[in-house]
Amino acid sequence: MMRFLAVGILAPLLGSAGDAGAETVTLVRGGQPACCVVLTEAARKAQPQAWWAEADAVYERWAGEDLATYLKKISGAEVGIGSSPTPGLVPIYVGSAAGQVALSTKTPFGDGYLIEVGTERVTLVGESGRATFYAAAQLLHELGVRWYAPGETGEVVPLRSTIELAASKVECAPDYWTRNLGGGEGDVGRWVLRNRLGGPMLGQGHAWDSYMGNGKYFKEHPEYYPIVGGKPLQAQANLSHPKVVEIFAEGIGNIFRGHPEISSASFCPDDGLLLDERPESLVLDGGRLDPLFKVPNMTESLVNFGNQIARRLEKEFPGRLLGFYVYANYNLPPARMAVHPMLVPIVAPIAFNRYSSIGNPASPTSLMLKENILGWSAKSPHLGFYLYNFNLADTAMPFTRRLAWSKDFPNLYAWGARYATIETLLNWHTMIPGNFVAARLLWNTRESPEAMLDEFYPGFYGPVAPFMREYNETLETAYETTSAYAGNLWSMHRILTPAVMKKLDESLKKAEKKARDFSLIARRVEIARRSLEFARLWFAAREALNRFRFLEAEAGGRDFIEHYRASNARFPFFYCGYIESYFKEFHLRSLEDAGRVARTGQVIYQFPDRWRAFLDDMKAGSRLGLYRPEVRTDSWIELRTYSASLDEQGFPFFRGEIWYRHDFELPRASAQAGALHLWLGGVDAIAHVYLNGEDLGSHPVANFGPLDLDITKAVRRAGRNVLVVAVDNTPINELGTGGLVRPAVIYAQ
Repeated sequence: MMRFLAVGILAPLLGSAGDAGAETVTLVRGGQPACCVVLTEAARKAQPQAWWAEADAVYERWAGEDLATYLKKISGAEVGIGSSPTPGLVPIYVGSAAGQVALSTKTPFGDGYLIEVGTERVTLVGESGRATFYAAAQLLHELGVRWYAPGETGEVVPLRSTIELAASKVECAPDYWTRNLGGGEGDVGRWVLRNRLGGPMLGQGHAWDSYMGNGKYFKEHPEYYPIVGGKPLQAQANLSHPKVVEIFAEGIGNIFRGHPEISSASFCPDDGLLLDERPESLVLDGGRLDPLFKVPNMTESLVNFGNQIARRLEKEFPGRLLGFYVYANYNLPPARMAVHPMLVPIVAPIAFNRYSSIGNPASPTSLMLKENILGWSAKSPHLGFYLYNFNLADTAMPFTRRLAWSKDFPNLYAWGARYATIETLLNWHTMIPGNFVAARLLWNTRESPEAMLDEFYPGFYGPVAPFMREYNETLETAYETTSAYAGNLWSMHRILTPAVMKKLDESLKKAEKKARDFSLIARRVEIARRSLEFARLWFAAREALNRFRFLEAEAGGRDFIEHYRASNARFPFFYCGYIESYFKEFHLRSLEDAGRVARTGQVIYQFPDRWRAFLDDMKAGSRLGLYRPEVRTDSWIELRTYSASLDEQGFPFFRGEIWYRHDFELPRASAQAGALHLWLGGVDAIAHVYLNGEDLGSHPVANFGPLDLDITKAVRRAGRNVLVVAVDNTPINELGTGGLVRPAVIYAQ
């Protein structure tokens, strides 16, 4: 694959009447228009469509509208839009209206464009209508317009009554051939386009179920499916069966035959692990164990399967591509085979560190991820990535990717990546200025992030720029330097330490004080304050629960939800709905259930934070009799439960059973109490409970929820009790977690 020219510097476009010998063109003079926008009749009449529309005329219309709108915002001049030039005014020809203009720059997805400024005319033209829009957006960027976030809250427009440009001719094309960073309609969709993002995506996404007919073969041909747990499983596919190769080749071929306009399709397994116990499926992988999931790694089998499919398709569909995620237990690069040129591995590091840049030696798995990427690059002529713009099962905490993106995107480009997808939610309280920096770097990896920030802070925050820069840099440094690995909210107390929270709060207080006389600046600072408030509310609820103040913990959880709702109402699309849904699913259930315990019962016994524990990665504990009260625990270790995750205690990658044991006596008051219940405030993920040797059953608990068991018959009101809880964390709720994760009590109803 040839490399495409990428030119991103347009500084010569800006002109000044004082530049000696420089030819300039005036667009606005003294607040009066000196130019007009020229579109084709088709573009003028094009009906607005969704932001991802591929109709060239629509993009050209949007480009013309933006030029007129922002020239007016800058200068107050009413710039007209027509299908022919207005005598006496400099025409700005947009797209097709410019006639036949040859571009020397060619890109795989039609993103190259030309900006030519002459004394008689200005020409904006692209390989596609979308690229023409990029040209208009870049021209406005060179005039000082910035779109740091969607809507008027996020834009910066300079004010001047005269607008001039220096004569110049510049062609521009992106470094990354696809650049997808979220999207949507309205203000959000326009933000995407104005920052030269969007456009076609490389074929990707979990797709195997569709090729396998949504399970239609399973009844008659279970051999087409993998064997898991000793029997066929209606999921994924049998990668070693030749008929399955035919099924996939035919399904993908039909997509290309039915849609000759598309250049790629997905060859990505369905979400979850790839497993198959057949010897013929395992033999290719040589017994490699996946280091993060602790199951057989299936990379070789997957690549071999894909190579066979590609060889069946390559003659009929030359130049087409098949994208697949490097994901789950097929994340390791292939050790023994090359990747067919039709296949595009897309690195999707869902189980790797989410807080810092790739290759950061301070962060667990970051160096491993870099080595994986380099390994795939060595084996494949193509490479893409699918990264995450949020902390997956948490979108509330103040969490910036700016510093990581500033390092990652130039590095990934140097390592061979050309296809970029960033999973992004409408959660802008955490993404300013990170998304703007990301967009610029995805286009031109050589652009300086520091120069962008030197412009961003005074432009966006005005008189409070130093304080907001201090705030963001404190936040960025906290994430980039952490050694935490556990996801969701389980590492926040390690990243946003009391010292960091104090510094962040002080920076915002200084900014808030100085922003009082500037309403727009004050709103922008308020977005950050509301973001930081999520962290404060979470820490307060967590602290109350860990101190067994259950009613206070419940109220704190509800305060968190109310804060989200108020913030979202004030700043739509800055605080996404996942803030509420994730918090409810992973945390509020335990907080509210703690409140129920406090309201309807009386706590008889509080279990300590530290328990005796045995890490059983072979799941042999029940055969060893670890549940028996007479078993000695001399060789067991001490584990914390609610104050620290497994990751924080040095076991970030443990998968298996954790046997917890605690010996205790109930207080005398329990003799008069009625029914007694064991309440485990949070379990990850399947708890098998034994009390005094009596088996109280296995209890699957999803997403760190609580477990409540009636122990009236098994507990001793007087004398020694032995509680053993074996917690299996093989089902992955989150990274670096497992076991008992919240306080536990015995209460009387």
